[in-house]
Amino acid sequence: PYGGGKGGIIVDPKKLSDREKERLARGYIRAIYDVISPYEDIPAPDVYTNPQIMAWMMDEYEAISRRKTPAFGIITGKPLSIGGSLGRNEATARGASYTIREAAKVLGWGDLKGKTIAIQGYGNAGYYLAKIMSEDYGMKVVAVSDTKGGIYNPDGLNADEVLKWKQEHGSVKDFP
Repeated sequence: PYGGGKGGIIVDPKKLSDREKERLARGYIRAIYDVISPYEDIPAPDVYTNPQIMAWMMDEYEAISRRKTPAFGIITGKPLSIGGSLGRNEATARGASYTIREAAKVLGWGDLKGKTIAIQGYGNAGYYLAKIMSEDYGMKVVAVSDTKGGIYNPDGLNADEVLKWKQEHGSVKDFP
């Protein structure tokens, strides 16, 4: 099993061109190259990263290491076409859903169906967690938030509709 840790770069990626994002991703790998490996520490996607950024990181690692074969195990979250994993998009949320389910058992809450949930963060993990908890467990998602604001509806929120709004407006804020 993997351990845990986070690293990052302080920058607003919304203000960067794709070329600037690529240079930043490659530079990050050059900076951490000596402390990562498929057996020790594996960079994974998080806020404002995507499969393309992870692909640039893997490519840079391979260039530095002068590998003759692809380093599939060095980066997660890369596209399927270069060794990514099926189910990666929802993996974090799926793990969180299992944790919620098991915590509910320990706490004696019984079945999750009909119970309410609020989700802080509506990026990839938050969106998939909302879908999983509502569709697989029958929970009612009543609130979600992102970096610009939050929304609440005691009758429940539709994960796909909220995501569509966020994609069109840049935030969940002001979702009708």
